[in-house]
Amino acid sequence: MTAGAGGAGRSRWMVSMVNPRRGESFAGGRVSARDLTAIIGAGLRGAGNAVTDDQLARMAIEGGLPGAADVAARLLRATFGDAI
Repeated sequence: MTAGAGGAGRSRWMVSMVNPRRGESFAGGRVSARDLTAIIGAGLRGAGNAVTDDQLARMAIEGGLPGAADVAARLLRATFGDAI
């Protein structure tokens, strides 16, 4: 699913519906470890993996924080396309 026209605003809106503070963070270009965990966790669950955010937070991701940011960016791009 891609966001299409107005996708950037829509993606921020969708994130803010889940957690308004998280939407403000994204809009300001700030992403926390909790944000990355939520994005990666949603991607894993969407692919059929039964993993909680708490379990994911205890896992090692290749590349550490930069690797996690890359994974999250790829997931967002795959979900919303170039609109983000």
